[in-house]
Formats: sequence, structure tokens, C-alpha cells
Amino acid sequence: ALHAELATILREWSKAIALFDGIFNRLDADGQSRLSCRFAASRAWCRANIGDVESALSDLESIIESMAGSQDFDDLSIIYARMHSIYELSSSPKKSKQYLEMSNRCRVAFLEIQSSLLSSLGPVVESMSVKQKENPT
Repeated sequence: ALHAELATILREWSKAIALFDGIFNRLDADGQSRLSCRFAASRAWCRANIGDVESALSDLESIIESMAGSQDFDDLSIIYARMHSIYELSSSPKKSKQYLEMSNRCRVAFLEIQSSLLSSLGPVVESMSVKQKENPT
């Protein structure tokens, strides 16, 4: 999965597509089935970048059908950002804008959750630091 994502970052679109294709057969066995929509969105983005917009849009349709609330906000933000970019390439400005807004909302929600966790865990971490200073091992 990391190789596929790295190939995507490096804009090695065909290589990334092949790596993502190999991932899908192993997701259930590896206990990573919740990531299938995120990987499919990344593969669709790669397909769009090699000019196969029709396959990319087909991937998006299957992603939309299978998302059903099983994603975390950070994954949703990535998925929606990929969808935004693909619809932008396919000259669908209304859908592109819609998914950009959804991506931004999910990113903000994710950052709020992180901030809340940090606030909650701050005192715990601090108390652990104080105890460790008092009783070094």
C-alpha cells in the first residue's frame, strides 16, 4: 500500500494502478477492508491522470455505493479530495465543487477530533512525565 501511494505521489500513474490492483485481493485477509474506498479513490485518480477518465468515473460510482459510513474523517477527506480532482478533470465543475466542500468539512472534523484528543490526553501525558521524573527507572 505504501509503495502504491508513493508511486502516486511520484506521478508514476501506471505503476501505482498496478500496485493498487494487487492490494484489493489482500485487503480482507490483511484486515484492511475499511481502506478499500480510499485505495480505490487513489487508483481512480491515477487512472484519470493517464487519460482513462471513464474508468476513473466508474471507480467513483462503485466507491460512492460502498462508502456507507465505514470511513474515518481523514480517509473521507482523502476520498472526497480525489473525487473532486477527478470530476475537475472530467469537466464536471458542480460535482467537483461539491466534493471539494465535502473534503474540507471532513478535514476540519478530523482536525477537531485530533485537537479534542490532544486536550484530553495532555494532562495524562503530563502526569506520566511528572511520575517518571519522580521515579526514574
